[in-house]
Amino acid sequence: MNYSCATAADCVVKNVGNCCGYYPGCVNSSSPTFPDQVRAQCAAQKMHGVCGFPANPGCQCVAHKCVTTAGPGNGGGAVE
Repeated sequence: MNYSCATAADCVVKNVGNCCGYYPGCVNSSSPTFPDQVRAQCAAQKMHGVCGFPANPGCQCVAHKCVTTAGPGNGGGAVE
């Protein structure tokens, strides 16, 4: 995944997936995500995750990297 950014507008919240399934993460707006592949890898390795995530996560561009922030809302990045 691509986490690079110049401004917060370059970042969006997308489903990046984890062993529980849906997991919102902040990535570059043009970055593909592969939640199904993440879930398949978890199943193949018989891994489990701690389920849950911040409500209404947001995005920030910090030191040219998209980072997920705790909600509410988004700090300039969009939600996809």
